[in-house]
Amino acid sequence: MDDDREPTPTSTAKAQLYGVDGNPQELEVPIPVNYFKLYGYSCCPCFIPPPCSPANSHRYCLALFSASFMLSIVQIIMLIVEISLDGFEKPSINWMLGPTSKAMNTLGAKNDYEIKCNYQLWRLITPIFLHGGIIHLLCNLTMQLRLGMIIERRWNSFRFLIVYFVSGIIGNCFSIICQPTSIGVGASGSLLGIFGGFVVDIIINKKKFENRVWLSLIGRLMISIIIIFVFSFAPGIDYSAHVFGFIGGAICAFGLFAHQNPWITKKLWIKISIWIICPIICLAVLLLTLLLLYLGVLNVGKCN
Repeated sequence: MDDDREPTPTSTAKAQLYGVDGNPQELEVPIPVNYFKLYGYSCCPCFIPPPCSPANSHRYCLALFSASFMLSIVQIIMLIVEISLDGFEKPSINWMLGPTSKAMNTLGAKNDYEIKCNYQLWRLITPIFLHGGIIHLLCNLTMQLRLGMIIERRWNSFRFLIVYFVSGIIGNCFSIICQPTSIGVGASGSLLGIFGGFVVDIIINKKKFENRVWLSLIGRLMISIIIIFVFSFAPGIDYSAHVFGFIGGAICAFGLFAHQNPWITKKLWIKISIWIICPIICLAVLLLTLLLLYLGVLNVGKCN
């Protein structure tokens, strides 16, 4: 006897993840929910099904033309150039599987002596595009292409780049002050600045989030930041660039997003004061660093 009963439909639930482009993406998942698979999609959204759908193709295009992705491509190319110049450094000297100090210095690493004696001020920016090795680059790209892209979508690329570069420069400035004899490279200060800015953003816009979502978001962020700060004090890591990059990003973001808070919006004089004070603080850090450097307060050696 044939069974004419209709098949029982599978129960599904809707989950919201962030797609490959950093924008929210809704996904239907069967019940019971496989949280391990969802976590995998969250970490690597390229595998969110169906990967070849027109909607996902559009997301890939957005991702490819994002500032986060463009920066990552430049940083990958620069690491290849660094290694091609002078080969790999011995792992006993550079545990991050990367280039020699000579190669990094040639391409624009933070070098206080060169900034002071040869006026190479671009060395406050160029270290952002350089990395100390494959491990260093992979760690930064993991954050930049995931969390960085999500934050970029929330802010827009222009604001993202402002916070990114201001944080990197401030981090490098304090690296000059705190570690004047070391060569420094990496985008970690910039990325920590993005995280610092995001903390400020979600605090300012707290009322726009549900309490549960807000607490979850701030909790995850703080755990990530604490872990990064702990590793910032490992040998060979520039802790000052990390710590002050974070602070610089927070200050910069406060200047950019403070007006979104209803209380601040009602007080025009406060809004204008913030717009004036935040850039002044950032500029003051740069000027103070150069002043200490060129007055000889920092021990970087005498110019030949």
